[in-house]
Amino acid sequence: MASDDGGSIERIRTWMNTGPGRLVTIVLAVGVIGAAVGWAVMRATGGDASEGIREKGRKALWYCTSCKQSGEVRVSYDAAWPMDCPKCGKHTAVLAQKCRGRNCGKIIPAPGPGQFVRCPYCGKMYDMRQIPTGMPTPPRR
Repeated sequence: MASDDGGSIERIRTWMNTGPGRLVTIVLAVGVIGAAVGWAVMRATGGDASEGIREKGRKALWYCTSCKQSGEVRVSYDAAWPMDCPKCGKHTAVLAQKCRGRNCGKIIPAPGPGQFVRCPYCGKMYDMRQIPTGMPTPPRR
């Protein structure tokens, strides 16, 4: 059995600190750290992060056609509209959107496919209708 005088360790250390050896060392270090972080995240979330997201649901804007109140609520991804109004309790809360009109930003009912909606506050038009030749011209005010 031959004794190692440190020559091979010195050669490895020199290789790791020059050109291609440095690149290989960095790639391996990043890979090991990435695998450790991925393992820790998967362990902390129970293995499937999408389940937590699905349970949380999504934020949605609502507008009640009865009491004219509006706001933001967290609903499931497959929520059916209209839903019960959080303010008055009637089944008249519809999906809404913020008006993109200049300096408006009010919450208005969202137009569905094939609908035309005008913001009652600023007058901005939202036309979701389709005709065979393309988008129709909006009606006059």
